[in-house]
Amino acid sequence: MLPIADNSDQWIEFIGGPFDGYRQQYLSTKKPLAPDVVWLVTNASLRQRGHGDCIKPTVENSLTSVALYALDDGSPLANYRYAGTIGPRAFTNVMAELKRPA
Repeated sequence: MLPIADNSDQWIEFIGGPFDGYRQQYLSTKKPLAPDVVWLVTNASLRQRGHGDCIKPTVENSLTSVALYALDDGSPLANYRYAGTIGPRAFTNVMAELKRPA
């Protein structure tokens, strides 16, 4: 995650879901934002939200779910709206399908 900066910088805000209200600095106005964002949710990621701390892998921060966010094109600000959650097993299955040769 990017460090917290002052309000004069550009920000992306996440609305709804487990990361509701989280703001992240957006450093480039030249590149378009991704249409969708996937957040891996762990107990540790929820605790460190907004602190910019590095999370070390442990059993405590194993994957609990995956939060899906979609870019809100109708907003004048850079916002991602919560689109839903999937469990770790479903996410693993989706990733396995993506890796499978066509």
